[in-house]
Amino acid sequence: MKETAPNSAPEVEEAITGDAAPAAHATQQDFNEILRDGLWLIFAFVGAAYLGITFMHMTFLEPAMAKVMIPIAAASSTLGFGLSFLLKRHTVPHQWAHPLLCAGTLILACNVTAHVAVSQDPAELTNYLFIMVAIGLFFLSPFWLALSISVYVGLWTLAAFAVASNDVLMSHLYFEFNAFVLTIAAFTIRRRAHRRNIILQKQIMAREQELEGALRQVYLQNMAEKHSRAKSEFLANMNHELRTPLNAIIGFAEIMKGQMFGPLSERYREYVDDILMSGRNLLNVVNDILDLSKIETDAADCETEPFDLSEPLESSLNLAQSRRGASDLTFVFEPGHHAATVYSDRRRLKQILINLLSNAVKFTPAGGTITLRSSEFSDGRILFEIEDTGIGMSEEQIAMALDPFWKADSAYATQFGGTGLGLPIAHRFVRQLGGDLTIHSTPEHGTNVQFWLPMQRPELAQAG
Repeated sequence: MKETAPNSAPEVEEAITGDAAPAAHATQQDFNEILRDGLWLIFAFVGAAYLGITFMHMTFLEPAMAKVMIPIAAASSTLGFGLSFLLKRHTVPHQWAHPLLCAGTLILACNVTAHVAVSQDPAELTNYLFIMVAIGLFFLSPFWLALSISVYVGLWTLAAFAVASNDVLMSHLYFEFNAFVLTIAAFTIRRRAHRRNIILQKQIMAREQELEGALRQVYLQNMAEKHSRAKSEFLANMNHELRTPLNAIIGFAEIMKGQMFGPLSERYREYVDDILMSGRNLLNVVNDILDLSKIETDAADCETEPFDLSEPLESSLNLAQSRRGASDLTFVFEPGHHAATVYSDRRRLKQILINLLSNAVKFTPAGGTITLRSSEFSDGRILFEIEDTGIGMSEEQIAMALDPFWKADSAYATQFGGTGLGLPIAHRFVRQLGGDLTIHSTPEHGTNVQFWLPMQRPELAQAG
């Protein structure tokens, strides 16, 4: 068997170092999933921060303010820790990530608004600045960013107009505008960074899938080659283990048939004839199976050489005439006008002709005619035609006859036996030599098998 190197190494190299990156883009779902994965930590910080604020209120606020602010801060801390615990233990749908973050922002804004309302101190409006920047740092959705800013601006407006004078209001309005610019900038930069990371991650995953597919292809090809080598080794062993004893049986039977070491009785001569016929039939079956296996594993090499075309034609026809049952048939040989010397595989051509002629002999009843013709096309191809007046085949049977081990359901096939490999092997050899084979048949009217081969003359083949 000819070993062929696997052609998958370039596929693996291309999968690893391919210039064209796989197409990928970031969706809002990707951004939602990023936020969802860190949302429990955000609410944990909120809970911890308001827990600290609760203790600060208990320590530093006046009793009147403490009565209002401590419950609000404690409730905010409890809500933050509770949401963090739930988000840590249970995975929420990605669609809920931004609404939950918006709810957390609303908690912060309400706390600041409560501080402003209780203290009536315009300085408390500064706390809104931190909320605005936090919105830009954590949100990854333009819609929920706009909604949170709208709620935030509404609460800030109510609080500012309630406690601040016009001068203080204008000053805080300037601060809020700067905070808004920072928020939009932080949101844009963070979203773009995450978009790039998402695209890179998807491209890496796509590369990994391509590499995995290429490696799997290499593995499958290596396994196929391993099985092919094992099959070739088995065929080589089978060739030796079967042909050697069969050749010995046939050889000794021929010696006995020739009565080289003394005469045999009539009964023993009949036994020897049966042994010789059975041994030759079995050897033919083994040869057919081995030939078919070699073709299927690409182990059947072609040996092209210049030769006289009349030699395989005449010797194949003579061999067919010597087969059992051929004595009652008429053989017609019609060689066409073609070059005497051609260039192809003589042994394969002879085997094709023998297989097709043997089939014609097998399925043609006594008194029938078998014709062998040959002719040349203008482009150098040679057309061969084997025609018989046998039992014929239907269209369905023609298709099945090209499959290995199929045999026609007839008394003639049963009488002469065989494996049903002659026609499939001939068809495969024709294709291997670069030609084609066609069958035309009608039940009870015979079969016409035609095949052509590219058989250039030696000088044309060498020039090509």
